[in-house]
Amino acid sequence: MQRSRGFRAGVTLLILIAAALACPIAPRAQMGGGMRTMGNPSGIVGLNEEEARVLSGLYYFHKGCEYYKRGQPEAAMHAWEVAAGWAMKDAQYNLGIAYFRGRGVDVERPRGLAWLALAAERKDEAFETSLAAAWDEGTPEEHDRANAIWRELRDVRRQGEMMRQTIRCPSRSRAQ
Repeated sequence: MQRSRGFRAGVTLLILIAAALACPIAPRAQMGGGMRTMGNPSGIVGLNEEEARVLSGLYYFHKGCEYYKRGQPEAAMHAWEVAAGWAMKDAQYNLGIAYFRGRGVDVERPRGLAWLALAAERKDEAFETSLAAAWDEGTPEEHDRANAIWRELRDVRRQGEMMRQTIRCPSRSRAQ
Protein backbone atom coordinates (compact mmCIF):
# COMPACT_ATOMS: atom_id res chain seq x y z
CA MET A 1 0.00 0.00 0.00
CA GLN A 2 2.78 2.42 0.96
CA ARG A 3 4.70 1.65 -2.21
CA SER A 4 1.67 2.30 -4.47
CA ARG A 5 1.03 5.61 -2.70
CA GLY A 6 4.64 6.68 -3.33
CA PHE A 7 4.42 5.49 -6.93
CA ARG A 8 1.20 7.47 -7.44
CA ALA A 9 2.83 10.58 -5.97
CA GLY A 10 5.82 10.13 -8.27
CA VAL A 11 3.63 9.74 -11.34
CA THR A 12 1.58 12.78 -10.31
CA LEU A 13 4.76 14.82 -9.94
CA LEU A 14 6.00 13.76 -13.37
CA ILE A 15 2.65 14.68 -14.93
CA LEU A 16 2.71 18.10 -13.26
CA ILE A 17 6.25 18.75 -14.43
CA ALA A 18 5.39 17.67 -17.98
CA ALA A 19 2.28 19.86 -17.96
CA ALA A 20 4.25 22.82 -16.64
CA LEU A 21 6.82 22.42 -19.40
CA ALA A 22 4.16 21.96 -22.08
CA CYS A 23 1.96 24.91 -21.10
CA PRO A 24 2.80 28.20 -22.76
CA ILE A 25 3.78 30.84 -20.27
CA ALA A 26 1.89 34.10 -20.53
CA PRO A 27 4.03 36.90 -21.89
CA ARG A 28 5.20 39.22 -19.17
CA ALA A 29 4.42 42.87 -19.53
CA GLN A 30 7.39 45.18 -19.20
CA MET A 31 7.69 47.65 -16.35
CA GLY A 32 4.35 49.27 -17.12
CA GLY A 33 2.58 45.91 -17.00
CA GLY A 34 1.00 43.74 -14.44
CA MET A 35 1.66 40.64 -12.44
CA ARG A 36 2.54 37.15 -13.69
CA THR A 37 0.00 34.34 -13.61
CA MET A 38 1.96 31.81 -15.73
CA GLY A 39 -0.57 31.36 -18.51
CA ASN A 40 -3.44 30.45 -16.20
CA PRO A 41 -6.18 33.07 -16.73
CA SER A 42 -7.74 32.36 -13.35
CA GLY A 43 -4.37 32.47 -11.60
CA ILE A 44 -5.44 29.45 -9.56
CA VAL A 45 -3.84 26.04 -9.59
CA GLY A 46 -5.65 23.11 -8.04
CA LEU A 47 -2.83 21.33 -6.25
CA ASN A 48 -3.82 18.76 -3.68
CA GLU A 49 -2.01 18.62 -0.36
CA GLU A 50 0.49 15.97 -1.46
CA GLU A 51 1.40 17.84 -4.64
CA ALA A 52 1.66 21.13 -2.75
CA ARG A 53 4.29 19.59 -0.45
CA VAL A 54 6.43 18.76 -3.48
CA LEU A 55 5.77 21.95 -5.45
CA SER A 56 5.58 24.49 -2.63
CA GLY A 57 6.89 27.43 -4.67
CA LEU A 58 4.34 26.90 -7.43
CA TYR A 59 1.53 26.42 -4.91
CA TYR A 60 2.26 29.64 -3.01
CA PHE A 61 2.84 31.59 -6.22
CA HIS A 62 -0.65 30.70 -7.45
CA LYS A 63 -2.17 31.33 -4.02
CA GLY A 64 -0.63 34.81 -4.19
CA CYS A 65 -2.16 35.39 -7.63
CA GLU A 66 -5.52 34.26 -6.30
CA TYR A 67 -5.29 36.63 -3.32
CA TYR A 68 -4.18 39.51 -5.54
CA LYS A 69 -7.13 39.05 -7.90
CA ARG A 70 -9.49 38.99 -4.89
CA GLY A 71 -8.16 42.37 -3.77
CA GLN A 72 -6.11 40.98 -0.87
CA PRO A 73 -2.64 42.40 -1.62
CA GLU A 74 -1.21 41.76 1.86
CA ALA A 75 -2.05 38.06 1.63
CA ALA A 76 -0.71 37.97 -1.94
CA MET A 77 2.59 39.52 -0.87
CA HIS A 78 2.94 37.01 1.96
CA ALA A 79 2.23 34.06 -0.37
CA TRP A 80 4.67 35.39 -2.98
CA GLU A 81 7.37 35.84 -0.33
CA VAL A 82 6.96 32.19 0.64
CA ALA A 83 7.12 31.17 -3.03
CA ALA A 84 10.14 33.43 -3.57
CA GLY A 85 11.85 31.61 -0.71
CA TRP A 86 11.51 28.45 -2.82
CA ALA A 87 13.31 30.31 -5.68
CA MET A 88 10.08 30.83 -7.64
CA LYS A 89 11.29 33.53 -10.03
CA ASP A 90 7.76 34.53 -11.09
CA ALA A 91 6.95 35.30 -7.45
CA GLN A 92 10.17 37.31 -7.12
CA TYR A 93 9.18 39.23 -10.26
CA ASN A 94 5.69 39.97 -8.88
CA LEU A 95 7.19 41.18 -5.60
CA GLY A 96 9.56 43.41 -7.55
CA ILE A 97 6.76 44.96 -9.59
CA ALA A 98 4.54 45.35 -6.52
CA TYR A 99 7.19 47.17 -4.49
CA PHE A 100 8.60 49.21 -7.37
CA ARG A 101 5.23 50.43 -8.65
CA GLY A 102 3.22 50.28 -5.42
CA ARG A 103 0.79 47.63 -6.63
CA GLY A 104 -1.13 46.77 -3.48
CA VAL A 105 1.65 47.94 -1.16
CA ASP A 106 3.46 51.18 -0.44
CA VAL A 107 6.09 52.07 -3.02
CA GLU A 108 9.51 50.86 -1.94
CA ARG A 109 11.58 51.16 -5.10
CA PRO A 110 14.89 49.80 -3.73
CA ARG A 111 13.13 46.66 -2.44
CA GLY A 112 11.42 46.33 -5.83
CA LEU A 113 14.77 46.57 -7.60
CA ALA A 114 16.24 43.90 -5.31
CA TRP A 115 13.38 41.46 -5.99
CA LEU A 116 13.58 42.15 -9.74
CA ALA A 117 17.33 41.45 -9.62
CA LEU A 118 16.69 38.08 -7.94
CA ALA A 119 14.11 37.22 -10.61
CA ALA A 120 16.51 38.27 -13.39
CA GLU A 121 19.03 35.66 -12.19
CA ARG A 122 17.10 33.20 -14.35
CA LYS A 123 18.45 35.00 -17.45
CA ASP A 124 14.90 35.37 -18.73
CA GLU A 125 14.76 38.21 -21.27
CA ALA A 126 11.54 39.71 -19.89
CA PHE A 127 12.87 39.65 -16.30
CA GLU A 128 16.15 41.23 -17.42
CA THR A 129 14.34 43.89 -19.47
CA SER A 130 12.08 44.79 -16.54
CA LEU A 131 15.06 45.03 -14.21
CA ALA A 132 16.95 47.23 -16.69
CA ALA A 133 13.96 49.55 -17.13
CA ALA A 134 13.45 49.85 -13.37
CA TRP A 135 17.17 50.34 -12.76
CA ASP A 136 17.23 53.18 -15.30
CA GLU A 137 14.44 54.92 -13.37
CA GLY A 138 16.25 54.56 -10.05
CA THR A 139 18.52 57.08 -8.40
CA PRO A 140 22.07 56.28 -7.24
CA GLU A 141 20.79 56.22 -3.64
CA GLU A 142 18.06 53.73 -4.61
CA HIS A 143 20.68 51.60 -6.38
CA ASP A 144 22.87 51.50 -3.25
CA ARG A 145 19.91 50.57 -1.03
CA ALA A 146 18.72 47.97 -3.57
CA ASN A 147 22.14 46.32 -3.57
CA ALA A 148 22.09 46.10 0.24
CA ILE A 149 18.58 44.62 0.24
CA TRP A 150 19.57 42.19 -2.55
CA ARG A 151 22.48 40.91 -0.42
CA GLU A 152 20.12 40.40 2.54
CA LEU A 153 17.58 38.54 0.38
CA ARG A 154 20.34 36.44 -1.20
CA ASP A 155 21.68 35.43 2.22
CA VAL A 156 18.20 34.50 3.48
CA ARG A 157 17.62 32.48 0.29
CA ARG A 158 20.92 30.61 0.78
CA GLN A 159 19.98 29.76 4.37
CA GLY A 160 16.65 28.41 3.12
CA GLU A 161 18.39 26.30 0.48
CA MET A 162 20.71 24.81 3.09
CA MET A 163 17.77 24.06 5.37
CA ARG A 164 15.81 22.36 2.58
CA GLN A 165 18.82 20.20 1.75
CA THR A 166 19.00 18.92 5.33
CA ILE A 167 15.30 18.07 5.59
CA ARG A 168 14.67 14.38 4.99
CA CYS A 169 11.45 12.68 4.09
CA PRO A 170 10.11 11.02 7.29
CA SER A 171 9.18 7.78 5.50
CA ARG A 172 12.69 7.43 4.04
CA SER A 173 14.33 8.10 7.38
CA ARG A 174 12.37 5.29 9.02
CA ALA A 175 13.15 2.88 6.20
CA GLN A 176 16.94 3.40 6.54
